[in-house]
Amino acid sequence: MPDVEYARSGGVAIAYQVIGDASHDVVWIRGDINDMLSSWDRPEFVERVTKLTPIARVLLFDKRGTGLSDHVRDLTSLEARMDDVRAVMDAAESSHAIVTAYLEGARLALLFAATYPERVDALLLVDPYARLMRSNDHAWGERPEDVRARVAEVSRQWGDRSFLRESFQQTFPDRTDDAQLEEWWVQHMRRGASPAAAAAWYRGIMSADSQTSCRRCTFRSSWFAFANRRKGSAISPTGSPGRGPSTQ
Repeated sequence: MPDVEYARSGGVAIAYQVIGDASHDVVWIRGDINDMLSSWDRPEFVERVTKLTPIARVLLFDKRGTGLSDHVRDLTSLEARMDDVRAVMDAAESSHAIVTAYLEGARLALLFAATYPERVDALLLVDPYARLMRSNDHAWGERPEDVRARVAEVSRQWGDRSFLRESFQQTFPDRTDDAQLEEWWVQHMRRGASPAAAAAWYRGIMSADSQTSCRRCTFRSSWFAFANRRKGSAISPTGSPGRGPSTQ
């Protein structure tokens, strides 16, 4: 397993790893609460990373508020969270990279590309979304009162096995009988965030809006590739759509 290093984004320490030594770089922005160390216990994750290393250095990091990075109270600023990408690239001496992002991480990738276009070779966005909470121009989002109830639920129950088992079943609907994977998921989520940190994370991703941040941004059409892996998934209690984030 690669060693863990820390970049500084303002006063926040961001844990990151560098895998490989190829001449090109890939920055991997994962989409859920994560813990880098326990991610390496999953063969799917290891396989995906090692497949990239012949052609690129892979830069992984725990986003602020999760895993080994500093936990902060306010995660609503996309601009502050986006700057964590810049801090990791600077610390790893990466002048430019392909940026691949999953789920809510796509918002950080978009804003980073708009802010630092010279540092982005390409964008790969997997199951991206711009906003989760309902608004005047986003009528299909979740109602604010439902978001408040969900945050309160996460704050009360995060870490409880029954609560995390339910989120596991929503995230891995095709593997609900895999006891080993379920146990890994429970421990991975517990290591990824405390109850207060998980509630702050969920509050932040639900209220953030890249539509507002990027409304005046200019993007290069040559940057983009999109992937949509599964249709019709709902938002799980962890704040991510129901997909398997062991490789996200």
